[in-house]
Amino acid sequence: MKLTERMKSKLRKVNFTSVAFFAVSVISITFAWLAYSNTIATNLDVDIKRWDINITTGNTEITNEYDINVDSFYPGMDDYSDSFTIRNNGDLAAKIDYNISYFRLFDQEIPTNNLTFYELQRDYPFKISLDYDTRYLGINDTATFSISCEWPLDSGDDAADTLYGNMASEFYAQEQQIKANNPSYEIRKGLELKIEIVVSQYIDETNSFATDSWDTIQLAVEKGDTSKYSVGATKNVRVGNKNLKVKIVNKSAPTSCNGDSFSQTACGFVLEFENVIEEKKMNSSNTTNGGWPNSELYEYLHGDFFSTKLPYELRKVVATTRVVSGHNSNETTNYVTYDKLYLFSKKEYYGVSAQDTAANSTRQIDWYVGMSSTPIYNSGSLVGHAYLKMKKLDSLNNPKTYWFRSVNGTQLFDAVYSSSIYSPRAANEPNVWFAPAFRIT
Repeated sequence: MKLTERMKSKLRKVNFTSVAFFAVSVISITFAWLAYSNTIATNLDVDIKRWDINITTGNTEITNEYDINVDSFYPGMDDYSDSFTIRNNGDLAAKIDYNISYFRLFDQEIPTNNLTFYELQRDYPFKISLDYDTRYLGINDTATFSISCEWPLDSGDDAADTLYGNMASEFYAQEQQIKANNPSYEIRKGLELKIEIVVSQYIDETNSFATDSWDTIQLAVEKGDTSKYSVGATKNVRVGNKNLKVKIVNKSAPTSCNGDSFSQTACGFVLEFENVIEEKKMNSSNTTNGGWPNSELYEYLHGDFFSTKLPYELRKVVATTRVVSGHNSNETTNYVTYDKLYLFSKKEYYGVSAQDTAANSTRQIDWYVGMSSTPIYNSGSLVGHAYLKMKKLDSLNNPKTYWFRSVNGTQLFDAVYSSSIYSPRAANEPNVWFAPAFRIT
């Protein structure tokens, strides 16, 4: 394969000082499987239920731990993937949970407290993913968990590629030197990751959206029974040092939501912050080039805000959502990203949007459909009939202006003015807030 000049330049920057790097560098991933039932029968009249969980990879049954060793952990490595099937052969419904219990990268042990796979995918040029189709296991149901690892030659982040490529080279040169001085020394793997998978009895603990844990809410969504959670219900959540509310704004998912080019932002179990959270410019310069995914606010939401402001219990259950966003007149195609947090578009609130090039790739959110017959005007022009509830920081503050993700020209993003009237704002306007949304699946 012919290397591009950019790749050649990148390889020149990476200090591959040890030829043995390619031969000995490996990644080790250990799964610790814990299957148990937390039911204790104290009544002799209660029938004894059978607890039988079977975990396999290929045709091999896993009883306790399973180690994955991936040869050649370096930029440009061959992609790796493996999958595990968990089958419930017993008489009790089960639930599955996971926890990252140990993570060492070269010489650094990374704290795993509150660490999710999203951070592993976001913060490094190599991508380690754990995917699953469901955490709920009914009787005779199966669930598939898959683990994958890839480290492309060009991840798109030159600085990260250079930093971690050099770290890998230096680490294995060091390991080889230790081995040369002590032949009995066992060269360490470049990356060690330990994941605990816990299978336990499922007990339906759903009561109300306001009081249920995030784990309970996600299991109810995956089970397909959210009858106790109505659109409009709210729940308190701690965001940084603020006590705010999230609201269920959508539960339906018509067939259009299944289209590969259709945005999932108004499909399924969608939650929106009822409060504005922070005042933030969309961009420091007055431009919409690159649309919502290229904005500084987008980067902030998916970086520090997500990992440092949202509680771990919530971050674990937030789904990755396909987001289709519009472009300005300098560009030709809409943007498709896969995000944890997003802003709603003008179409998703109002039901119509002439300016947004992605308007036909989404739908109106359940909460805003038919909410009010009172027209909303901007400069005397009718722009929609859905009443947009004014957002405040808390009950004591005045309503705030907040962003949509919709582009409206080369310098404007759509926004909702403090009086609930639609009003586009300059991308670098400082007095605009954000109130993101997310999905649970």
